[in-house]
Amino acid sequence: MRIRIALLLTGLLLSCSFNYEEAMWEPSTREYPNMTIEHLSHRVVQDGALLLSVTAEKAEEYRDAQILAVTGVLFQEFDREGNVVRQARAAHARFHRDTEDIETEGEVEVQDRTEDITIRGSDFTWKKKERSISAPPGVEVEIQGEDYRLRGTGFSADAGTLSLRFTGNPQGTYTQEEDGE
Repeated sequence: MRIRIALLLTGLLLSCSFNYEEAMWEPSTREYPNMTIEHLSHRVVQDGALLLSVTAEKAEEYRDAQILAVTGVLFQEFDREGNVVRQARAAHARFHRDTEDIETEGEVEVQDRTEDITIRGSDFTWKKKERSISAPPGVEVEIQGEDYRLRGTGFSADAGTLSLRFTGNPQGTYTQEEDGE
């Protein structure tokens, strides 16, 4: 009985053919990263002062697509005295090297202490050329400052005109102090 099973398996294996060339990756269709770095830490120092810090749990470079994909990323920008002036956290982000656009997935928080603004939401897209940031229509975004708190869906903002917009269900508060005159 054992001999019959062995002959049957041998016959099956000999009748199969494998085409190994089809399984090889073409550089232009690569689905796996060219490089993976875990526990990434990148710092920019100028004249002895820390200006920029980027840390990530994981970074993957896709050279052909010109994309750097990061997971668990924290970006911090510092002033000359070493104080954090801007900070951003994202669960996942894709940086397009050719356009310098950024797409995020999952929860995101951006703080700009010079402008006293915090933005919270998910799935943002930053377009460098247009200097604009937006979130998908159904995603709720919250913007908070010292004297205001706004939230809504369909968020977009334009850094060139310093304007922001909610197209769906905007709500919030804005407090303006009177001069006492």
